[in-house]
Amino acid sequence: AEAEVHLRKAVEIYPKFAAAWFELGNALEAQKKSDEARAAFEKSIEADPKFIGPHLSLLQMALNSRDWEQIAARSETVLKLNPFNYPQVWFLHSAANYNLGRRDVAEKSAREALRLDPDHKNPRALSLMAYILADKGDYAGALDHMKGYLSFAPNASDAETVKKQIAELEKIVAARPAAQQSRPQNQQ
Repeated sequence: AEAEVHLRKAVEIYPKFAAAWFELGNALEAQKKSDEARAAFEKSIEADPKFIGPHLSLLQMALNSRDWEQIAARSETVLKLNPFNYPQVWFLHSAANYNLGRRDVAEKSAREALRLDPDHKNPRALSLMAYILADKGDYAGALDHMKGYLSFAPNASDAETVKKQIAELEKIVAARPAAQQSRPQNQQ
């Protein structure tokens, strides 16, 4: 609350002070004043559209409310500003687009999330890719990614469900003729 007072003075004196607007948004958010925080983050963006901090904060707010349209839009903005340092944002962009039925966009973003996270710090990207590939009928690819997910997250809360899905995918893959199981190189 004390920081809020000082930050409000700063933005009153210099309304184009993007960092002060951003910090004001953080101070307001810490006080559970979500609408005011959102407005402060928007003012920060207005002052400096390339300042990534408020974009990330607004993405987090969209994520907290599970607003898939906003998650897709906010993550896309972050990725336009910096497509290289945020594999988690690529994952969120993929998940939002998957939930919105935009499978091609979801696949592209999931592949980028996986590419930027070679150590699989976010194994859920493997799981998401498995669902995307299964939707496309690439059951062998889905199986590979689902097994990968389980290998990096063996104690995940959904591990038992994933094991059942792996068993189902193994049955599907085993039942398909060998010619149907192969997939193009760019699908891996």
